[in-house]
Amino acid sequence: MKGIFASVFLAVTFAGNCTNIGLLDQLENPAGGLTLTAFVASVNSTGDLSAYSAGLFASCGGVQGLLRADCACQNMAANAGLPESGKYIAFMSAAAYDMSCRIIGNTSQLLNCPIPSGGPNWATTTGQKIAKGYAGLLSGTLLNPLNITEYKSAPASASFVWTGTQPGGQFFSNGSTNCGDFTTGSVNNSVVGDFDSASSTWINTGSVQSCTISTGTMYCLARL
Repeated sequence: MKGIFASVFLAVTFAGNCTNIGLLDQLENPAGGLTLTAFVASVNSTGDLSAYSAGLFASCGGVQGLLRADCACQNMAANAGLPESGKYIAFMSAAAYDMSCRIIGNTSQLLNCPIPSGGPNWATTTGQKIAKGYAGLLSGTLLNPLNITEYKSAPASASFVWTGTQPGGQFFSNGSTNCGDFTTGSVNNSVVGDFDSASSTWINTGSVQSCTISTGTMYCLARL
């Protein structure tokens, strides 16, 4: 009988210990254990996003700028069979809409959104973690470069990423026009990022590219 009671006690104690592992972290940050997918697009475009292939992105023809970029990300994720399909957005900012607001889904405050504590993690399509929480994503540095496409390969024939964003997730122009918020190729140039970098240059290299001549890719991230 003593042996039975001892076994029951040990079983309950062990189960309780397992259940409570990380419980405080989960209560304070319910999304902290969730990992979302991020990728660098396999498709390239000039700064005028209407230049995306009409065949592959025909359903995005009714929107422009950031909305067209988001639509393209969602289509690429769906075509590749990625999880969270339909929840992807492009890591890009416009003059009236910071990425720091876009990634948290804030549509009431579009500029200078405070970075929430906690949040999900992000990883590439090969499972390599790039950021932990919103603060990690918008800290200016990544855990690893975001240089894997939705098809788990390196991006082809692109050397930069259209972002229009500064480290921290705010719109950044530095005298450029960001291709008219990525709606036209006839306007100057845009700041860009380096997909092979895990430093702040992953978002902003400090240089610009022509909206009509240069061809780049973009980052796509799932959000809650």
